[in-house]
Amino acid sequence: MCGLRIRRVFLALIFFLIAPMPGSGRAQDVSLQDIIRGKVQQLSSTGEIKVRDESIGSIEQLPQFYKRKEFMPAWGNPQAVENLIRVIRASEDDGLLPEDYHLTVIEALHKEPPEELQPESMADMDLLMTDAVFKLGHDLLYGKVDPKSVYPDWHMEPKGDDLNLQEAVGQAIENVQLDALIERLRPKHPLYARLRKALADYRAISAAGGWSPVPEGPDIKKGGKDPRMKALRERLAATGDLPAQLASNASPVYDPKTVEAVRLFQDRHGLKADGAIRSEVIEAMNVPVEQRVDQIRVNLERCRWVLRRETGDANVTVNIAGFELYYSNASGTYWNSRVQVGTPYRKTPTFESRIDRIVFNPTWTVPPTILESDIVPALKKNPAYIRKHGFRVVDARGRAVNPGKIRWSDYNAGNIPYRFIQEPGPKNPLGRVKFLFPNKFDVYLHDTPNRKLFGAEDRTFSSGCIRVENAFHLVDLILDNPKWDRERIKRVLHSKKTVTVHLKKAVPIRILYMTVESFNGGGVRFLSDVYDLDAAVLAGLGGAQH
Repeated sequence: MCGLRIRRVFLALIFFLIAPMPGSGRAQDVSLQDIIRGKVQQLSSTGEIKVRDESIGSIEQLPQFYKRKEFMPAWGNPQAVENLIRVIRASEDDGLLPEDYHLTVIEALHKEPPEELQPESMADMDLLMTDAVFKLGHDLLYGKVDPKSVYPDWHMEPKGDDLNLQEAVGQAIENVQLDALIERLRPKHPLYARLRKALADYRAISAAGGWSPVPEGPDIKKGGKDPRMKALRERLAATGDLPAQLASNASPVYDPKTVEAVRLFQDRHGLKADGAIRSEVIEAMNVPVEQRVDQIRVNLERCRWVLRRETGDANVTVNIAGFELYYSNASGTYWNSRVQVGTPYRKTPTFESRIDRIVFNPTWTVPPTILESDIVPALKKNPAYIRKHGFRVVDARGRAVNPGKIRWSDYNAGNIPYRFIQEPGPKNPLGRVKFLFPNKFDVYLHDTPNRKLFGAEDRTFSSGCIRVENAFHLVDLILDNPKWDRERIKRVLHSKKTVTVHLKKAVPIRILYMTVESFNGGGVRFLSDVYDLDAAVLAGLGGAQH
């Protein structure tokens, strides 16, 4: 029956392609090819067109595609239609919405009896299906949401694949290989695959009813007793942190196996993995599964923006939301370090560049924002502030001035003609080394004397730059210069003289914002949205969709 229907659809398509529409004369005769030409030309001239109340989104690709085909229909093989419908439905596995790709209308047209299809309907179906492929292809290659609409200072180039999308789409339709094309367009970075799996896992949990919230209450320490322990075990078992057979344990004692499960949960949610049950642990447990589904969808989109694949070359990645720096290279070396990032009021920006210099014993020139908001107000209260913090004050020409002879009360934000420079030393906020890479934000990696802050769970402490806990280990990894061994570096540091070393080969660096990232064993870790950026991405994706 299915084969007969496919043959009938195919014959109907051929008939409407070559046959004129009924009319009173040849001037009124319009073929399927003519209808497609008219709609495509309208799209080209106006930049917009609706087909069956559906907006055509590929306003550049679709006209080019049909012009190359001389406006002939693309979907002459009915099996390709079935292939497309399966592909559109599967877009949900990438956190996308099948309805963005005209699924309902295409399915409705596809179900119409072939003998009842009119040329207008045939043309509509052809255009909608072609648009669906180009829209889905674009969204997998570059993301559905324009990152600049979420991050006004977005400075990353799109990471699309190297292929002729026009030819690739045409061949995939002709050869009924749309699923292979979509697989090619999908990012190959390992994180993307892990997020797709996590999305399926958490949707399965949601379909099974999710999890019940754990009641709030006092902190629970190891070995303590609490009536909430059974509810807590059931919650841990729902996400596999505790073996399912232990979920029925009704004992109120906080036993060792449950402690280990809590530690795993804490680690997977960016919390201090000490096994102690505090309010923030209960709060993380009580985030609904549907919200975790949306969080994964948001970060799949971020992957599509920038993470096409791992290059294998040496590179540095900073995840702002995870407060972590990662280094990897072609030889398999992998290393990570805790970092401190900008406060929500002085956010660390998202961008990419190349580390090309390392500076030992750096000086620190106070940025204008900090000078205006912090330094000058402190000076007005205490003129000795400059001497206490070891600043050197220079004018616009770099000439030293005596800060004691300046009436700081005369200056307000925006009219300060001086620069404040802090010399190398124990009070210098950049520590003993900094890593430079070109960017318009004046952001860099650096050491810091504020080492105790690395123990905090939320490490949003800086004014935008990134403080690295084990900065000198990163020096060893990226310097790659036998002339600069540890002994020479020690001598330079001891001299307190500022020395800049240019790298033989610049190292790519990506500063990202991912609220779901990779976890040990191939799973994922959920992180706090410290800059409140997830909601805007989710809205751009079409809102909550579980």
